[in-house]
Amino acid sequence: MGLVEEGESPAEAASREVQEETGWRPGPIKPLIYAEPTNGITDSQHHAFRADGATYEGPPTEKNESDRIE
Repeated sequence: MGLVEEGESPAEAASREVQEETGWRPGPIKPLIYAEPTNGITDSQHHAFRADGATYEGPPTEKNESDRIE
């Protein structure tokens, strides 16, 4: 989970977040679902993606994001 940074698409943000938090660069990412679960209360947007495959790039750079990575 993470924020979409300026100039970044939701898919690019998802790929970046996966690599930062796990050390794995996801393969092709496909959108699964988009939702605004609190529409009218906040402007929170939720994107969920599926990645087919991944390549290990090294240890995660965000060490406090995961307890276990497999």
